[in-house]
Amino acid sequence: MPAGVTDSIFISNARGSHVLDVDGNEYIDYKLGHGPVILGHGHPAVLDKVHQYDKRGAIYGSDTPLEVTLAEKIRSIVPSAEMIRYHISGTEATMHAIKIARACTGKEKILKFEGQYHGIHDYVSFSTEPGTESRRGTAQPDSIGIPKAIGKLTLVSEWNDFDVVEKTVKKHSDNIAAIITEPIIANAAVIPPRDSYLKFLRELCDKNGIVLIFDEVKTGFRVAKGGAQELLGVKPHLTTPAKSLGNSIPFRRWSGQRK
Repeated sequence: MPAGVTDSIFISNARGSHVLDVDGNEYIDYKLGHGPVILGHGHPAVLDKVHQYDKRGAIYGSDTPLEVTLAEKIRSIVPSAEMIRYHISGTEATMHAIKIARACTGKEKILKFEGQYHGIHDYVSFSTEPGTESRRGTAQPDSIGIPKAIGKLTLVSEWNDFDVVEKTVKKHSDNIAAIITEPIIANAAVIPPRDSYLKFLRELCDKNGIVLIFDEVKTGFRVAKGGAQELLGVKPHLTTPAKSLGNSIPFRRWSGQRK
């Protein structure tokens, strides 16, 4: 293979559940844009509505009545949705959720789980691949460009292990602001939580003054209409659905909607 050439598949277009590459090969799209394309590519109802509102302008830099309508709809569907903020990406959503948790608790560290991905900002860019035995439980940076000081604020635990996470929280509870987790792991295949595991995390957070964040970018509006929290019956303190809201159509701006 010539230097600089990869073996990646280059997609030319997509429709419904299938994608077509530049060589004319057709594939079933199991990636779905890393999660959000729940309704398929080019869904007529989605495109018609997008084009209807594109005629009114692309970005305003101010609030719109549609934000209120959407916020009310989300509140009626997602069990934990009381106050809503819109963001462009999952990275921004998890970054701001962590910032809120730190402001609320006055603490600085966060705890995440091996094999889980929450965006590309530095605080969560650790151990996004399942850990090896020798590295298990240690925060492994995804890039050499992440400052070493950030690693001191990010704790990593094993998913689905009651004892390990409880011991980690007990050791660092005075300075853990948030536990962030996919309620069902969708970054490293699909790994559901053990029975009562999410309830255990919620109770552990409540007991220790920690904010529980569910990253529902991949599970939101998919595993159930109200996401994994509806399916599994556990409400987090904060939820980040992000791009799962838009069937791959990005939100162009963010704004706030009051209770």
